[in-house]
Amino acid sequence: MSKVKKRILCDYETSGTNHLFDQPLSFCAKVFDENGQEIDSIKTNCRMEKSRLPSPIALSINQYPLQNLLQAQSLRDMMVEINLFFTKHTPATIIAHNASFDFNFAHSHYFQSLVTDDWYQWKHNNHLICSLELLRAIYLFREKLDSIKIPSSRFGFPLFGLEAVSQENGIFYQSHEAEGDVNSLKDLYGLMINEAPEIVLLAQSCANKNEAKRIIND
Repeated sequence: MSKVKKRILCDYETSGTNHLFDQPLSFCAKVFDENGQEIDSIKTNCRMEKSRLPSPIALSINQYPLQNLLQAQSLRDMMVEINLFFTKHTPATIIAHNASFDFNFAHSHYFQSLVTDDWYQWKHNNHLICSLELLRAIYLFREKLDSIKIPSSRFGFPLFGLEAVSQENGIFYQSHEAEGDVNSLKDLYGLMINEAPEIVLLAQSCANKNEAKRIIND
């Protein structure tokens, strides 16, 4: 694969945590070029399918508007829109916080909505990086943190959730809202690059499966 120059930062807000039974409600992504300039974005949402029962806890956390639950576009139309957006910007490095969550919802609902047969679009000709795992790696391998502050629970355990880390570092966007979380991720990812550029570079290399195999073998 040729060198990937574009980065896509993205986030889903959902009706629950189970990608098989719950559904995406909103999505935001922003595309940045190799110089860090934003070159494209998408912000979209959909209504709740009548065959699904949303989690009251999820709706309480993400504060999804009742009007959108009832009157926004269909889930399938939203997934078609998202698929076209990623197709347009492939190849790219896709970055999400707790990426397995967003990845599972994206491709489960590509399948359920019969949008595309490319059910692993984020890994086909793209690189996928989980900023949550990257942050954990920086915390583990850096003896001293200069650019990033990691909050702790009342029991002294480090917290790596996007909302907690953002607030600890003075990043204040609306949390648990797709666009707000993408903006927080952008600022936090910049701090990670400043803190440990060599670890970020290694993560980008290892996002390519063949490159990861080569590094392990070496």
